[in-house]
Formats: sequence, structure tokens, C-alpha cells
Amino acid sequence: MKKTIFVIIFSTVVLGITTGIIVHFFKDKKLEQSTVESIKEINRNLENQIVVKTVALDEKTTPNTKVTFETNYSRCGHNTIEKKKIDSEDVNKTQDEIEKKYSDWKIQKFSEDEVYFYKEINSMCDEHYLIKENNGFIEVYSVNDMGKQELKEKTDIAVQYLPEKDVQLLKQGIKANSNLELEQIISDYE
Repeated sequence: MKKTIFVIIFSTVVLGITTGIIVHFFKDKKLEQSTVESIKEINRNLENQIVVKTVALDEKTTPNTKVTFETNYSRCGHNTIEKKKIDSEDVNKTQDEIEKKYSDWKIQKFSEDEVYFYKEINSMCDEHYLIKENNGFIEVYSVNDMGKQELKEKTDIAVQYLPEKDVQLLKQGIKANSNLELEQIISDYE
């Protein structure tokens, strides 16, 4: 009888421990699953908040924004490109604010790194010149889109020592269609 009571008590203890382990194991599994689902939901909410914030915020210029102005002159076909740092009064501005200030320009690119402006003008650029002889010296005239010539520079280059062929060209006038071309022609005669 003592043996039977001992076996019953022993069996009850073993059964209780086993039941406790099984209950604890399944409870932990459910808790673990619940925790994983909660973390996934939090991540989804964070992703949605980040997207909403990104969409809601307008991109603005910074003190490091580079600005480019490209001008196309339709009568001569030349393009000029001017690159510079952003003006201090244009820092922390949205694209709409910049477009209002520079209403005669088209914005081709807008980011916090760069603003790229473009404009087409129905005229010639200011890099068209005529190099001529006058009173024995070479002079440089700028030429506008109406063909009007305006004295830009009198040089100290005398034509008396130049070959006759060059003197005749200078009497007719030599066209230069850029500052670089002008510098090259003048340096050839120096």
C-alpha cells in the first residue's frame, strides 16, 4: 500500500511537472508569436509615417546648393552657362518660391544640391566681334544682333609690320564669334 501511494504521488508529481512544462512551452510560443506580430505592425506603421513625412516635406535649397544659368541665344546658336553658389537670400526656399523670384527662367532641375535654370533669348550673345585696322593700329569692335559696331578696345598693335595679306584682311574686318576666338586672333598679331 505504501508502494501504491508512493507511485500515485510520484506519478502525480511527474504529471504535474510535465503539464507545467507543456503549458509553459505553448504559452511562450504564443507570446513569441504575439511579440513578432507586434514588431511587424510597429515597423509597418513606421514605414508609413516615413513615407508620409517624405511626401509632405517640400525640398528646399541649402547654403551648399549650386546654381546653374544656361542661356541659349537663338540668333547665333551660342549657349552660355554660368555656375555659382546660391545667393544667401535664396537659401531655404522651395521650388515654388524660386520660380516666383526667377519668373523669366525655366527650372530644369531642382534639388537641395542643384538648381538648373534655362532661358532662350531671341538675339545674339555678346561674344561677337570685328577686328579691324584703324589709323595704323588694330581695334576690336563688339557687334550686336542689329549689326551695329561699338568700339571695345584699341590695341597698341601696329599693322605696318604685318604681311600685306593680313593688313588687307584687317581693313575688311575679321570676325570673331567668341572671347576665345578673339584672344587667339589678337595673340596671332602680337
